[in-house]
Amino acid sequence: MRILSFVFLLLVLLTPSWAAPLRTLLFVQWSDLHHGHEQTRPADWEKALRDGLALRPEVLALTGDLVDNKCPPEEFWKRTEGFLGTWAPRLRSARVPLILTLGNNDLPSNYQTDPVELAQVLASWRRHLGQSFYLDDLGNGVHPGTVAGMTWISLNSLVFSPQNQFEGRGLQAHRTMKWLQQQLAALPEDRPVVLASHIPPTWDQFGHSPAWDPVEIQRFAQVLEGHRAPVLVLSGHFHRNEVHALSLSDGRAVPILAAGAISGKYGYRPNWRSWYWTLDSRSWPQRINWRNRYLADSRWDQAWQVDQPGLSRTWSQYVIRLASNPRFYLDYMRDFWANQDSWRANALKPGVREGILDEFFVRPRLPEEAQVTASLLGA
Repeated sequence: MRILSFVFLLLVLLTPSWAAPLRTLLFVQWSDLHHGHEQTRPADWEKALRDGLALRPEVLALTGDLVDNKCPPEEFWKRTEGFLGTWAPRLRSARVPLILTLGNNDLPSNYQTDPVELAQVLASWRRHLGQSFYLDDLGNGVHPGTVAGMTWISLNSLVFSPQNQFEGRGLQAHRTMKWLQQQLAALPEDRPVVLASHIPPTWDQFGHSPAWDPVEIQRFAQVLEGHRAPVLVLSGHFHRNEVHALSLSDGRAVPILAAGAISGKYGYRPNWRSWYWTLDSRSWPQRINWRNRYLADSRWDQAWQVDQPGLSRTWSQYVIRLASNPRFYLDYMRDFWANQDSWRANALKPGVREGILDEFFVRPRLPEEAQVTASLLGA
């Protein structure tokens, strides 16, 4: 026994640090609940919450549009108070970090960030969520402490939306971007960051319209250039399961990963997402896995995996695979349209694949590698 113990100790001491076991992170993301909308089934949210908590996640992420604002103001406030009053205690009882971000439907005037209305909404959230609430007067915030060695930051992406016509939006956007730059500058140089942003900082892959003002996307990229560690963006908003990537300098990339919706609004099948990340000794994500979980039929569930998500070449290869592998493309399209009845017909429409690939990398920083898709598509 002494000999075996000595051999084991010797193996431990001789094992290089790079061979040490990697740590993992399991968390769940729920997005676009649209509480109160006629196409949102309360039972779907109840099931998504129950099944998500049953996974024993280390983080809960709610990426916006918790309620639906297509209603008179008095009904909107009734929906907001009703949702938070019912579900905030359940979310708090999980006793794990709760990541929050405002969606355009979470304000009484869609997309509009009037400070008075914004303050009323944030006050309601703060009252119900208590210590779980960490957003400031603009709806931005850094979750206290670190989660799995990473810093989690919430952005009020509504201030960057072309749909926001509030006259003070430009100043709000400037304040938010400056604030983000300051938060990143205050972090250790090697600290990875997860950004929660309801509206993804990208173009709509199907509509070819910018979800953020293009100037703000460029400013966002410039801010992220100053942070050398990996940054990943978790979003919702489109009700589709979309993958984008923002290309930075030195071969780096920021994955922009948009989850589907709990709501059946727009005809998409309700779904939510579980995440399983493998992190190295610095807490840098080396592999990200996600599973899109469908509430109507678990046989539709689909799992995805990406290695080295912080490298631009990873996502260039992803685009090439979408362009050249019909099976992979159709699998992606099935989740893209969330298994709605017409998903296959939509995927095969002329010009759709070209449009999807064209908007995969966020403009104006389209890497040269992605140009390969033009020849693959015969453009």
